[in-house]
Amino acid sequence: MSYAPYNSGPVGGGPMRTDIDFGAFGRAWEIAKSNIGVVMAAGLIALLPSFIISGIFQVLTPRPAPGASPEEMMAMMGPMYGMMGLQQLLGSMAQGVSSVALASFALGAYRKGTPEINDVIEGFKKIGPAILAGLLVQIVTMLGLLACCVGVFVVYALVMFTYPEIADGTTNPVEAIMASFERLKDKIFPAIAFSIVMGLVAAAGLLACGIGVLFTAPLATMALCIVYCDLTGRGPGMDNMDPAASPYSPYPRGQEMPSPYPPQDPPAPPAP
Repeated sequence: MSYAPYNSGPVGGGPMRTDIDFGAFGRAWEIAKSNIGVVMAAGLIALLPSFIISGIFQVLTPRPAPGASPEEMMAMMGPMYGMMGLQQLLGSMAQGVSSVALASFALGAYRKGTPEINDVIEGFKKIGPAILAGLLVQIVTMLGLLACCVGVFVVYALVMFTYPEIADGTTNPVEAIMASFERLKDKIFPAIAFSIVMGLVAAAGLLACGIGVLFTAPLATMALCIVYCDLTGRGPGMDNMDPAASPYSPYPRGQEMPSPYPPQDPPAPPAP
């Protein structure tokens, strides 16, 4: 049964924000800088599915030999594009798994103030929804290419909360995408700017011989999850809450949570 992603509030997590705070990168840095070893270890573990898929296809994808004739090169185009398409498919699945694991780690680090490897493992336990989410996010993002490529930035910004939603308990990837859209549709321009900065932060690790991405990818994800917590009120203090007091709803979409207050007797009728 999935959590209803629209039922969120400030229960246990402090006041909700209504804007996207770019200071989230600074807040993420404050948590990560004193735990660099743990953050990089978590990044390595979380990104393993993506690394493995990428490595396998680097080995298996056929390439023309040096000095190959035009006929030989044309003959290899079919297998090459076929392997590239398969890599895109499996890579999106692996990306979903890695992203949910990173989001689980980031949410735990922000809420508890201390990064823990175990939160990555908790993210891997959501492998089913994560795989489907990776596929769906890839599909809807690629549809943005129909809008002269600009739509890619718009669509990605609107669905960037999908992985935090799943890491936070939403088991239906479609609901997670819809919840992300609902939260960000009226903040589209700040969301686009934030997603671009987040991508630049994550990619900055590639400058350090690629190894730096093990730190910058979790850092960027942590900033994203901080903004997610800001907009949902699910910030620090949520990790040890009684599930009965959680703002997550264990009821299907469209049903209300029962009131925490005892039922009141109806008022007595007026005296004749």
